[in-house]
Amino acid sequence: MKSFKTGFMSLPKNAHTSISQMLPQFNNFPNFQHEWLEKGKHFCLERDGETKSYDFLFTSIRNPYDRFFSSYNEGRRYGYNKDIDAFANDLMQNNLSHTQLWHSQPQTMHLILPNIDFFIRTDNLDKDIRDLCDLLEIEKPKLIHKNNSTKDYSKNSNDILNSKIHKIFEKDFDL
Repeated sequence: MKSFKTGFMSLPKNAHTSISQMLPQFNNFPNFQHEWLEKGKHFCLERDGETKSYDFLFTSIRNPYDRFFSSYNEGRRYGYNKDIDAFANDLMQNNLSHTQLWHSQPQTMHLILPNIDFFIRTDNLDKDIRDLCDLLEIEKPKLIHKNNSTKDYSKNSNDILNSKIHKIFEKDFDL
């Protein structure tokens, strides 16, 4: 096992729940920072005016189209009552509640990219978790998929909506 200070940068709508619930199962995870695992909360590298420092930092990222539709569906569960095109417009104009904006904004707004050592891609979750464990020289814990999305979002999409999504998440497509 490699020994260095390791941190997980949690991003909303990016398998946060599955990964966060898996991490405590690591019985030999090197110096893991548990404050990043507070259930239902998402933290950035700067908290309470203090910048966190890690020797190895990993995060999870998601296809921007999937993330957009997931954010829209979550918003609907919590009372957002407009159609998906209006959601795209509201997101572009920052015309959503603070919580909806936090969960819907581009992933690159949450990331400090030069500090990320490893990306777990949600569309390749199991393999990337194995690769991370191999890299850290630790045993792979059991991954339980929470809030698993199996919807085909393409049926709700069109060229105009896709153009809006691409504009909103332009930098995310480069991750």
